[in-house]
Amino acid sequence: MLLRRGSLSLLKSALSLETANGTVKTLKSVRKSCLIPLTAYYSSARPPLQPRYTDNGNGTTQSSGGSSQTPLIPVNLAYRALETRKGEQKKTKNKSTVIIHHSLLARKENWNPISEIINRTTHRKVVNVDARNHGESPHTDDMSLPLMTSDVVHLTKQMPIPGKISFMGHSMGGRVGIQLALTHPDLVDKLIVVDSAIFVNKNMKERWRKLRNACYALVDIQHQLWEVQGYERMGLANKAIENIITCKKDRANLLSNLILSDQPNADSLWRVNVDNYLAHPDHQMILRNGQNGNGNAKFEGQALFISGERSKFVGKEDEDEIREVIPNAEIVWLKDCGHLLHVEKQKEFCERVVSFLEK
Repeated sequence: MLLRRGSLSLLKSALSLETANGTVKTLKSVRKSCLIPLTAYYSSARPPLQPRYTDNGNGTTQSSGGSSQTPLIPVNLAYRALETRKGEQKKTKNKSTVIIHHSLLARKENWNPISEIINRTTHRKVVNVDARNHGESPHTDDMSLPLMTSDVVHLTKQMPIPGKISFMGHSMGGRVGIQLALTHPDLVDKLIVVDSAIFVNKNMKERWRKLRNACYALVDIQHQLWEVQGYERMGLANKAIENIITCKKDRANLLSNLILSDQPNADSLWRVNVDNYLAHPDHQMILRNGQNGNGNAKFEGQALFISGERSKFVGKEDEDEIREVIPNAEIVWLKDCGHLLHVEKQKEFCERVVSFLEK
C-alpha cells in the first residue's frame, strides 16, 4: 500500500487524540557536584564503556559488579495516541496498535508527522511515547534497555492495548524494540527498527561521546542559561555546543529539549533528565538474549530494518548479524539519506513502513 502523491502535505488532523502523562512523581535532578567532572569526557583517556546492567530473565537486573540486583520497576510513560477513525473500527479490528519510540535525547513530538500519516493511511491506533527520563515521562535514577522495555510492556497493560502490538523505534528506540521482541515475542506482531542494529559500532559510540560532551558543556553554563530566556537562551546554548556537535540537525534535536521560558517552581531547564543520562553513559549497550537468558534466542516474527544508505551507524555488513537474531528481517536501505531518514525522506520512509504494516 503506497501513499497517494501529495498526501504528505495535505494531511488533516487526526479525528481523535488521546494524551497521558506518567503519574509517577518526577524525581529532583542530581546536583552537578555529583556528576563526573566535565574534563572526564573531553579527555581522550576516558575509561571504556562497560555494561552496568545484566538482565537475569526473572524480572530483575544485576549490576556489572555481580553483587546487587535491581527490580525492573516500570513507570507510567507519557504518550500521545491517535485513535482508529470513526466508522473504521470494524475494518481495523484485527490490526495491531502501533507504538512509536523515539531516539536518545529526542521526544514523542518528533514523531507526530509520521504517526499522523500512519494513522490516516492504515486507520490503526498509533501511540507515540516519551521514554523514561525524556519529555513528559517520569525522571528516575535508573535507565537501561531492560527498564525501558519494561515500561513499554507496562504501557500495553496500562492503556490497555488488546492483543499484540506493532513496534517502531528509531536508534535507541530501535534497540528497545529488539529487546522487546527477544524478551516478549508473544507481544510483538510486527517490529520496525529505524537506523539501528544488533551491535553498536564505533561510529555510534563516537556519537554518544559527542552528545555527552555537549551535555557537559551545557551543564557547565547552566547558571548563565537561567539568567536569560527565549531566543537568547537558545542562542547561548547553541554557541556552547556548535563546535562539539557540528551537524545542525543533530544540534537542533538536542536543543529541542531546552525549555525557553521559565515555568513557575521549575527546577530544571530541560525536558530530558540530563543529569541521569550523564550518570548512565552505557545504558544502551546491553541487549538481553531471550526470556530465560538464552543466548541463542531469536525473534521469528515479521520485522523491517530500515536505514539510510549514508548512515554511519548501520551498514550492509550488519545484515548477517541482524538475520542471525531476527531470521525473517526485511532489510531496506533508502537512498540519499542518513540517520534521520524519516525526516530527510519522509514520503519514501512512510511508504515503506505503511506497506510493511499492511501486507
